[in-house]
Amino acid sequence: MTKREISEIKRLFKKGDNSFTRLCGCYVHGEERITETFCQAFQSLPEEDANKYLDIFKKTLSGGINKNLFNLTFPNEKNANDCRSSLKKIVNSELKEENILEMFYQKVIKLYDTMEDYVILVIHNRYDVPGKGLDGIDMEDASEDVYSYIICAVCPVKLSDPGLGYRTKENDFASLERDRVIEMPEFGFLYPSFNDRSADLWETLYYNANAKALNKSFIEDFLYAEIPIAAPQQMKFFCDIVDEVFEQQTDYQTVCAIKDSIDEYVAQKESDGARPEDCVLEPKDLKNLIERASGREIDGQVYSNVVNEIMPENGKLFGENLTNSKIFELKTSSAVVRVNTEITSKPEIRKIDGRNCIVVPIEGELTANGMIVRT
Repeated sequence: MTKREISEIKRLFKKGDNSFTRLCGCYVHGEERITETFCQAFQSLPEEDANKYLDIFKKTLSGGINKNLFNLTFPNEKNANDCRSSLKKIVNSELKEENILEMFYQKVIKLYDTMEDYVILVIHNRYDVPGKGLDGIDMEDASEDVYSYIICAVCPVKLSDPGLGYRTKENDFASLERDRVIEMPEFGFLYPSFNDRSADLWETLYYNANAKALNKSFIEDFLYAEIPIAAPQQMKFFCDIVDEVFEQQTDYQTVCAIKDSIDEYVAQKESDGARPEDCVLEPKDLKNLIERASGREIDGQVYSNVVNEIMPENGKLFGENLTNSKIFELKTSSAVVRVNTEITSKPEIRKIDGRNCIVVPIEGELTANGMIVRT
């Protein structure tokens, strides 16, 4: 799914005016024991409760693509096909078949390794996909398709913080009773994906709150999909490749040029309307980009050996995970300098009084510890 397709689904989460049909879930004790299940018409919920559920499910569609959100494709193999078939049954039943849901819950529980309490929430919706005119504007009265889908959210349950509360009748303060509170989801998914504004039964949009630590067992043993490389790990692999290729001798100008080249690559892909997964930097593309930026030719065999040693097999690097076009950051053991390159130019490295120094242009007002500095 593209950012635009995700945004279109997120717009359906209107408080007080939405088409969600049914909400189901189960409360799981940390010892892998279901203590409560529930299922009800979503429109029958009190408005305040419904809004809180919408906030939870909307969270599973938040974050950056290939950072918190991943388009995962089901491989054409038996286990994956069985999973896909099971999810299709859940969608087609519109959450009305309790036995199918029970098997779904049990499989999630088996693969979620935690000793804490949590809830598994599932919601269903039917979206009359509006057609588009020649000008690209939605035509609400010209529905082309009905997109039926579910969203699953797995959320930790925590005890509320202790505190004192005022009791009106007693006219005093006393300890508040601690309640169990559902927090925002740790992971979840939307199925089927909404690709090209219609259902794609071969793909799911997976969400992971922690971009640094993906739930590998759920991805690999429930969805049977290929585990993507977490965004921070992609950045580390990229930096290690550059460092090894230049034998730990990469100068500042080369680093800046490589960053600029990746920024241009991502910007060009976005202007061409490419999907996020089309912004993959294949090894040969990365080599060409580094060579153009540095003005140096890299030995093909040396480069291939470096990539094979650092990158996992079938690992992918997405351009947008290797750069931030708006921010340039320099970090030392004692300081971090971060500048907005939309406002000012990149910092310079200068030798001052025999010491290497970071020089940052001052744009606009300068403050130090909140105090205005007159220059």
